[in-house]
Amino acid sequence: MNDYDRGIVPSSIGETKYLEKSPFIQGFLAGLKGALIGAPTGAAIQAMRGKNPLLGAVIGGLGAGFASGLAKATAQKLENVSEEEALRYHVEQMKAREPFVFMPPPASFGRLFTRMHSGEHGYAH
Repeated sequence: MNDYDRGIVPSSIGETKYLEKSPFIQGFLAGLKGALIGAPTGAAIQAMRGKNPLLGAVIGGLGAGFASGLAKATAQKLENVSEEEALRYHVEQMKAREPFVFMPPPASFGRLFTRMHSGEHGYAH
């Protein structure tokens, strides 16, 4: 099923969920926030030391941005893996109770059974 078959609302929700759960996106946003905090802090520290504030802003922004981005991306990845494992557990429980839960609907098999009973392709004698 492609996105065009799903409709605009489910597709939009899916895109939003992708942005919320993407480790790269979440790490980038956290890194940007860290850089916005680290740059003025680094500039202020360098200015107080009598050094170049621009260099301090670059160092502070890159350092804080990288550290916070990496931390958030790693945390998001671990959260995603945890959710995947929970889903696997629940799927196994469902399959144990209802073995055919993930089978296509019976109507999907109609043509296959018709061909088998009519003797096409050598299935039935």
